[in-house]
Amino acid sequence: QQPPYTGWFYTGDWVECKGQNQLRYVGRAQDEFIQNGAGWKCSRHEIEKRHQNKPTLISHLEWVSHPKSSGLLALAWLGKDAPSGDKSREVIREWFISKQLSWLQKGESPSIIRQFHVLSVGLLKGEPPLTRLGKIDRRKISLNNEWLIEQLTDPFISHPQKIDIPD
Repeated sequence: QQPPYTGWFYTGDWVECKGQNQLRYVGRAQDEFIQNGAGWKCSRHEIEKRHQNKPTLISHLEWVSHPKSSGLLALAWLGKDAPSGDKSREVIREWFISKQLSWLQKGESPSIIRQFHVLSVGLLKGEPPLTRLGKIDRRKISLNNEWLIEQLTDPFISHPQKIDIPD
C-alpha cells in the first residue's frame, strides 16, 4: 500500500478535508488568479513566490493586467523613506531584471519565464486601498489607478511613474 500523498499544489481551489484521503470541492478563490494578457492564467501565489525579497523601498506590490497588454503589469507602492526620482526607478528596474535572469540561470523554460515576466511597473506613493476587513482592495486599485495601468500598456509612452522592464 502506498503512503498518502503529502504534497499540495496551490491551484486556487478550496477543499474541505472529510477524513483520511477524502476531499470535498468547495469552490475557487476568484481573485487568486490573474490573466497575464498573453493567454495564461497565473496564480497570484506563484507570481508572488517568484518575486520574493522585493527591495525595501517597495512597501507593497500588486499584480494587474489589461486587455491591451501582452503580459503582466505591476503597481509598486513606495514607502515613506524611499528615495525619489531616478534612484528608486533604477533599483526597482534592476530588481525585476535580476529576477528574470535568476529564472534563466535555473534553466526555466522560455515560456515559463514569459508567463511571469513583468512588462511595466507603475510607481505609487502612500499605501494601497484596503477593504473594511483590512485586506487589499483589488477592485479599488484597478478603479483608482485606471489611468496609470493604461499608461503601462503602451511601450511608446514615457512617464515618471512608469518603469519598463526589458525582456
